[in-house]
Amino acid sequence: MFEVKGLPKDKEPIVYLSGFISKKKGLGPEEETKILVEKGKVKYRCYSHAFVSKEGVHYSKHIEETMHENLKLGVRVMMDSGAFSFHQVVRQMARVNKKGWTKEEFAKFRDQTIESYVEFCRKYSKSFDFLINYDWKLHSPTIYKMQKHLEKLGMRPVPVFHGDETIDWLLRYCKEGHKLICVGGGRSLAGRDSWKGKRAYYDAVFNVAERYGVKLHGLAQTSMHALFQWPWAAVDSATWAVSATYGCILNVNENTGVMSRVHVSTTNSNVAESYMRMSKHVQKSMQEQVEREGFDFQLVRESGFWRGVYNARMYSTKVMGLKEHLKKERTEWVSFL
Repeated sequence: MFEVKGLPKDKEPIVYLSGFISKKKGLGPEEETKILVEKGKVKYRCYSHAFVSKEGVHYSKHIEETMHENLKLGVRVMMDSGAFSFHQVVRQMARVNKKGWTKEEFAKFRDQTIESYVEFCRKYSKSFDFLINYDWKLHSPTIYKMQKHLEKLGMRPVPVFHGDETIDWLLRYCKEGHKLICVGGGRSLAGRDSWKGKRAYYDAVFNVAERYGVKLHGLAQTSMHALFQWPWAAVDSATWAVSATYGCILNVNENTGVMSRVHVSTTNSNVAESYMRMSKHVQKSMQEQVEREGFDFQLVRESGFWRGVYNARMYSTKVMGLKEHLKKERTEWVSFL
């Protein structure tokens, strides 16, 4: 009833691009998607039920149509439940109404949203690589209860572990036979705001997954260090789109294995690495780099849409190169011991 395609066989990690970029005037969903696929080299997208379902809390006809255009062009799609967006709307409506929700109001809205997600997946699941559990509360027992609820309805969503409780909750999913599990970074939890804390957390998570032959998907995994430090099967990231919105392009230095953000928009910015603050020599080098990829540099500076397409191309074509570079660097470093 809720069949999915499963993870594609490709070099890992597979990076599903989430988020969306500014619309370009005069371009419809079909033309926009074609440009992103052909020029941005997009192969994998992450969409949220909140934006692509008519019952979604942030429904956008344009985003829904771009999802279907991507599927037509063979782009692989993972489906996020939209639970994060659900909480955004709850908070926003509370501010607008200047009062909190009653327990009954909250439960009714939550249950309607979950029911909508189930029906949407029932209709379209065969088009997606996988579906994610509705983790409406960052609380492992609650998330597990929702997993079991959806399974009773015939779904087999990918479980989610946010690290808010002990690793036993991840272990439970492994023992139940799940072969793909989504992992959140637990950024709001004590000790996770340092690299040492993150490393201890992810080391524990991957240790359990490896013992059971389970693959892991990193939710909103934007750190290149974290992306390559552990053997993720897949991740999703909106960095390409968010950077474009704030006037930045992703600058990939294949010699050093570093991906950074450079502000190139014609508007002023306080971003430290800004095109306007560069020397003429470095500016020329930056322009040549962008144009070698087949882009008009002035259009990239002036248009959030074209910055997004350029950034998508960087993620889709350069990330694996960075991984190989870092692997090589580690090998060389070990050999000197």
